[in-house]
Amino acid sequence: MPQALVSIVGLDDVQKMLSEMPRYVVVSGFARALKAGADIIEQTLQVMTPESDLDRDGGKHLVDSLVIDVQVDSDGRGGYAEVGYGSQGYKANMVEYGHVMVTHQDQGKKEVGFVPPHPFMRPAFEQSGDAAIAAIQESILRTVKQEYPNG
Repeated sequence: MPQALVSIVGLDDVQKMLSEMPRYVVVSGFARALKAGADIIEQTLQVMTPESDLDRDGGKHLVDSLVIDVQVDSDGRGGYAEVGYGSQGYKANMVEYGHVMVTHQDQGKKEVGFVPPHPFMRPAFEQSGDAAIAAIQESILRTVKQEYPNG
């Protein structure tokens, strides 16, 4: 699955204050901020994830597999958040991009059909990306204000 990369720059005063804060404050602040942004995208995916014929493993729906993974550089230089479907991600890709249906190996692996793409992940990101960035910025500003209440 292609990855969307968003880099937030600017906020010069905030960046200066972050560089002067203790590392643990910056790392935990980035973690909270990235989680806040990822939550926005996850909420959009909750609504936009289609139910699918691929949801055959014990009745678990694809939307139930949504996960957020936040990683922050231990030096407090930044981090990333991934919103995805964990071990069920291959199903999301098959729905997003479409797929060819084939028979089983013992039947000679013949193509028997095509399931057209049903994009939902990319539109969810496009729909929620600006709000996610705003949530990250607001969270970082809250961290700075907590550390520098008179700043």
